[in-house]
Amino acid sequence: MNKKGMNKSDLITPPIRSRKVAVITACVVIFLVVVDLLMTRQIVPYNNTSETVMFILTVVVAYGVGSWILLGYTKQAISGLRAKSHFINIMYWAVTIIQFCLLAILVFVIFNNSSRYPVLSVYLISSISALIIIGIISFKFFSWYSRGKRNVMVLFFGIATATFGFSILEDAYTKLILVQVVEEKSPPGAIPQSSFLYITDKKYHAEIQYKVVNSHTTTLWILPSSLTSLKNSLDYLTVFPYLFTWLAVATLLRQYYQTIRIGKLPLKFWIILSIPMAFYLIGSGLIF
Repeated sequence: MNKKGMNKSDLITPPIRSRKVAVITACVVIFLVVVDLLMTRQIVPYNNTSETVMFILTVVVAYGVGSWILLGYTKQAISGLRAKSHFINIMYWAVTIIQFCLLAILVFVIFNNSSRYPVLSVYLISSISALIIIGIISFKFFSWYSRGKRNVMVLFFGIATATFGFSILEDAYTKLILVQVVEEKSPPGAIPQSSFLYITDKKYHAEIQYKVVNSHTTTLWILPSSLTSLKNSLDYLTVFPYLFTWLAVATLLRQYYQTIRIGKLPLKFWIILSIPMAFYLIGSGLIF
């Protein structure tokens, strides 16, 4: 790149112009996130070694190199829009700063995991920033709906983003308020390890969700049995973001189809569109 065409911001996130590189990077990041989720649900084999490997890969690839590439591609892709909109420019740099702050904290955790507070700070920063961004996007959708032709697709997207914000808030409430952290003395000769259990413990009258064993102390993340019904009720509400997102996308595709062909969207397309939603409802355990 010509040095005269560079500015100071290019040193942080240099423009990435290759769409292929961005798509491959996004696929790798999504793959890591999916594996992480499957490990937390004990679907993929999980032990101390695999946890360490996946955590380092997630930090280095997803939060580090992957974010750097995707932010660089986004920077050049919306360069014209950022030049016209001060709001979009602020949003871009806010996301960039937050992402690299999270990376710095997670790198610190790799080398010093003796305290849970750095991880807690990552969760707080990501949840609060996501709520703010989702709230702004939701407000924009509702503003477009009220000032425009009251397009039902825009309304569905607005409701979807608003309910996603509620879902993030519900998740934060569950992890920060409902779930309690208990420390106890480790038995002699305990081997350091961690695991997701999701088993009921009579000693604490609670469900043990996560357990970290160190040589001296064992830390448990537990959900008291008295709060299980409340958590289950809140979990049922998390279906609404996916439902309204599905409705918004289905409406978008239906409107696009009508621009290229006259008539209603064929039944086979509705069946194909319904498959992802059906898989989500079945996999989430909300209907079975």
